[in-house]
Amino acid sequence: MNQASYEPGSEERKLSKAAPVEMKSTPKKKVNPWDLYGAPLAEHDQVDPEKVIQGALEATKSWANMSFKERCAIYNKAAKLVESPEYRWKPMAASMIDQGKTCGQTEGDYIAEVIDTLNFHVYSCQFDLSSSRLEYRPIEGFVLAISLFNFTALRAHIAFMPALLGNVILWKSSPVVVLSNYLLYQIMKEAVYIIPAFAILRAPCTQIGTKTDIYKNFPRIVGESGGKNFHLIHDSCKDDVEWLASEAVCSAYKQTGQSTALLTLELVPKTIWEQEAAFQRFEQFVQPAQEDSHELIYGGNTNGSKGLFGLESDLMTKELFGPLFAVQIYDDASPTGFENVCDLTDSTSDYALAGSVFTRHRMAVKIAHEKLHDSVEMFCINDKSTGTIIGAHPFGGARSSGTNDKANSMNVLGFSSIRCVKDSYVSSSSTLSAYHVPE
Repeated sequence: MNQASYEPGSEERKLSKAAPVEMKSTPKKKVNPWDLYGAPLAEHDQVDPEKVIQGALEATKSWANMSFKERCAIYNKAAKLVESPEYRWKPMAASMIDQGKTCGQTEGDYIAEVIDTLNFHVYSCQFDLSSSRLEYRPIEGFVLAISLFNFTALRAHIAFMPALLGNVILWKSSPVVVLSNYLLYQIMKEAVYIIPAFAILRAPCTQIGTKTDIYKNFPRIVGESGGKNFHLIHDSCKDDVEWLASEAVCSAYKQTGQSTALLTLELVPKTIWEQEAAFQRFEQFVQPAQEDSHELIYGGNTNGSKGLFGLESDLMTKELFGPLFAVQIYDDASPTGFENVCDLTDSTSDYALAGSVFTRHRMAVKIAHEKLHDSVEMFCINDKSTGTIIGAHPFGGARSSGTNDKANSMNVLGFSSIRCVKDSYVSSSSTLSAYHVPE
């Protein structure tokens, strides 16, 4: 589908403005994250996990016995419902309110990517059959889907993709986006026609463990977290400052800083950085903030006596998950300066999610590729640190960023229990081969 322009006076702008107003005017009990003292947005209840699990297991047989073709039809219908007038504007408004995104960003996340998520999984899960066929059965038990809050499309992916393979889902929603998740659930409920194989779980899920002595089957755990994502600049980009700045702004500040793949650390050669001017600007912002009743939790001290640097802070090492990124200057005067900063990035990072290298030299790409082999799992070359496009980039992280399952079309079989069925058409008449017969 073509993305709407939302230009002034357009019909889509009028509708995207009207839907949040209507939603906020209805008495509800879900707090607005950017207006904590305003009217609540939605009402939701705590759920008994044991009752929800029992309900999901009761739905297992009917959902698993439905043919794959029928389940595909449900997902295709849900994709059509997402862009229908009935379901387009209110869920968009809920996502805008829940996550603080613009109408254009929300359409890309909720409309375009949710539709792509539903349709692409239908396409990618259509397996070929052969004489030795494989049966793609649902996992025995249920799938607990604990979704993040920042992208509607990822919540649809986490909650709905395992169900396409016949699994029943317990969906643990983030409490800050209950409303938009519930509207997604309503879309799937309308598409299914039968008792849904989904249940939204609001009770806290605090422990995931492998107690093999009490489980009938081994639990399968797919975990995705955040990252300390970086832009690594090579000194061959001396004439590309505007491009580098544009890529940094787009990566760090779009989606209101709520993307797991956003930029949080930029590594810049000393020869490119406007050293003294940048340091002075930093001081001009930090010192008045400290004097003006603002509390700086950690770091932010400056010292220009020996060099131009800010003292060590969590900005350099911790995931920020907000519209803020740190800049680290590295010494590129040494012939091994670029290699050294690659080694430093690899050895100090607790995460391994997304990262970008910007360079005009292919040898620098080779060095970064080798040095950062285990510290970045979405490696971008001359492009901003970003997430994934449905069907193009398997996305996931290692180290503290997750289990790196790339849990989409690449590893969709992780949500299936595969049985091999061999059908022999010719029977052997002898239990012994010729070489077993004595002379």
